[in-house]
Amino acid sequence: MAVKIRLFRMGRKKRPMYRIVVMDSKKPRDGEYIEKIGLYNPLTDPATVEVDKAKALDWMSKGAIPTDTVYNIFQKEGIILENHLNKNVSDEKARNIEMQKWELAKKEQNEVQTEVESKVEVKEEVKEETVETPETADTVVETEKSVNSDNTEG
Repeated sequence: MAVKIRLFRMGRKKRPMYRIVVMDSKKPRDGEYIEKIGLYNPLTDPATVEVDKAKALDWMSKGAIPTDTVYNIFQKEGIILENHLNKNVSDEKARNIEMQKWELAKKEQNEVQTEVESKVEVKEEVKEETVETPETADTVVETEKSVNSDNTEG
């Protein structure tokens, strides 16, 4: 029996929400599953992900294979890295150091992303403030004409 870690669709029409489950690969998408190990809601911004790391790592060590989408979710949560370190690095201290490096890098990436988003919001606010009304646009044109006429006279 080939075991996969995959998404189990829930929610109403056009409002999907998924459970991350362990199930036999021959079962249908919404069929019977062996164990629920998390939730994934793509509709929130950012997408909500709740995964029981211990269960996910346990099933992956037993040979369960995540689908492409679940693999990407696990990669963003650091589960794939942790599984790789558990398989290939025997020293627990080295594993902890690598996980701390990953967590710091993720934290920095989130900070940079929020900083960029705040700059974009500020630029949008400035654009909204500088939008000319028809009255001010007319005065600007009249001012430019008077400045140009002054320059040509002298």
